[in-house]
Formats: sequence, C-alpha cells, structure tokens
Amino acid sequence: MPATSPTSPTPPVASRFAFAGFWLASAMATLMFVNAARAWLDPSAFAIYMGLPLHSAADAAWVQVYGLRALFIGLTVSVLLLREDASTLKWLAGLALVMSLGDAALVHARGGPEALRHLAISGVLIAAAVALNRWDRAQHLAGRGA
Repeated sequence: MPATSPTSPTPPVASRFAFAGFWLASAMATLMFVNAARAWLDPSAFAIYMGLPLHSAADAAWVQVYGLRALFIGLTVSVLLLREDASTLKWLAGLALVMSLGDAALVHARGGPEALRHLAISGVLIAAAVALNRWDRAQHLAGRGA
C-alpha cells in the first residue's frame, strides 16, 4: 500500500448519528437526567425503584445526593457527545460498570429483585463500551481521534 503524502485528504468519518455508540451514550445521558429528576422530585419512590427503600423520610437527602451525581454524569456524557469524544465515552461506559454492578450487589444483599435490572444495565454498559470503541476506531482511521 503506498504511503500517503501529508497533503492527501484523510478519509471522512461517518456522522456520529451513524454509530450505535452515539445512541447508546445518548440513552445513558437521558436516563441519568430522568434519574436525577426522579430522585429530587420523589426521593422515596425513587429509592423503592432502585431497590433500596428508605426507612425514614429523613433519609431522603441521601437519595437527592444520588440525584446530583446522576445530573453530573448526564451533563458529562452530554458534553462528551457534543465534542464527539468517543474515546473518553468508551472508557466512561466501561468504568460505569462499577456503579451498576455495585448497585446490583447492594440490592441483592438486601434481597431485592431489582438487582436483575441493575445487572441488565451492566449489559447495556458493556454493549455501549463496545459500540463506542467502534466509533472511536472510525475516528482514528479518519485522523480525528485523540
């Protein structure tokens, strides 16, 4: 294969909308925004949804702390999507397994059936990391990767 000259054009990368990783990361950001709102609007109901019901209304602030962190994650993912930073997004999706697997373990330890939902979220995160890696490779091949 002949070497390319510095003046030869780099191959175009497909639009971010063409990659499943973009859509999975968009869904992750949206879910974080929804979780943040639910945690703030009705902490008790959200705690039940998560599989860790509150024992006292005074514990609601802890659920709202979760909501703040979910908001931060949603904003971070959104900024990375806008910047088309597939490289960082793939790592973020992989590292988020700490949260979903930890949530599953906590809920399972308390006998909650919601642990299966948290495990399913882990599967989605793995799929997102793989799909984001494909988008990242396409960016690198087009000379746009980090």
